[in-house]
Amino acid sequence: WSGLPGLRSWVSSFECGFLAERLVENYFSYTYFILLVFFVIFDLEISLLLNMPLQGVLFNNLGCYLFFLFLLSLGFSA
Repeated sequence: WSGLPGLRSWVSSFECGFLAERLVENYFSYTYFILLVFFVIFDLEISLLLNMPLQGVLFNNLGCYLFFLFLLSLGFSA
């Protein structure tokens, strides 16, 4: 079999970027789940950050916002 040119590519199980033995029917990926969690949390953080100066309470609730950022960073570091 090794004498025929190009035969190795026809016999190989590598197809369309995936190895056939390693294909799994479970399409749930923790990478996408973590990306979703990051998006939701940082979307909430940005909406809080952008809304504070418009309400005029930037310096009144700065401690609460910093506490939220502290809890956020503590949760991601653990």
